Amino acid sequence: MEYGSGEVDPSVASMIEQYNLSELILEARLMCSQAQHGKALLFATHCAKEIERANGEHAAELVEPYTILGLAHAGFGRLQKAEKILSLANFIVVKNGDRSSASMKSALYRALGVLYFKKHQYTESLRLLADDVYQSSLAFGPLDVRTAGGYYHMADVFEASGQHATAHEFRCKVSDIWASILSTVLQNADAGKSTSLSLDVLETSDAQVHLTGLLSVYKNAEGAEHRALEGKLCSALATLYSTLNESALVKQYATLAVQLLQASNGQYLEDARLLLTRLEE
Repeated sequence: MEYGSGEVDPSVASMIEQYNLSELILEARLMCSQAQHGKALLFATHCAKEIERANGEHAAELVEPYTILGLAHAGFGRLQKAEKILSLANFIVVKNGDRSSASMKSALYRALGVLYFKKHQYTESLRLLADDVYQSSLAFGPLDVRTAGGYYHMADVFEASGQHATAHEFRCKVSDIWASILSTVLQNADAGKSTSLSLDVLETSDAQVHLTGLLSVYKNAEGAEHRALEGKLCSALATLYSTLNESALVKQYATLAVQLLQASNGQYLEDARLLLTRLEE
């Protein structure tokens, strides 16, 4: 595969020199999650070149950087370029068979689903995102935060194709996954329990994207169900920002959650009140 060339920002060049390939791929995924597509392209391009040089142009290890390259090009609106790269990644998956892991396939199918959504090919997008959810469920489980991204994008496709009720169902599923895991993280921390249950840097970034995206849909929506959902999202965001030591945002979202959930007396209301109490200590 041919790669573009050009000047590289000194800070990016320094990271490329200091990080190993696994670290650079993680950084590229993070940049994609945060819509920093230029940096994602640089990191993923370097990784692809190194893997191709060491293992050949059809190496299974190329699927991950190619997937990131496809997403980054799609983020810039270069859909034809994105489709070419992702099609090549898909060819490698088919060629290598079982050497491609379920998590690798999930990421590729998700990227293809996002691409076809941008191309307004909704049927194909939903098919690919369903394959993503299936592969991610095999790798991590259907209610894992790493599977939530598939549901999140499917909701957007359903919404765009006029299936509003189905889009709402999928958005509720995403909010339930994130709210549940974040509530558990908060309760364990409050009880002083030693646990491995936490979010890594990429999951934290995905949580911010998903939760703020959902909140933008339901903010100030009418009806008790929508107010409860908005409150749950605010409580989850407050907990998320507490893990990042963002006190102002914790207060903002926890206060909103208490206002929206005061009639529910549920766990997410208790979480918001706990966070506000912590801020006063």
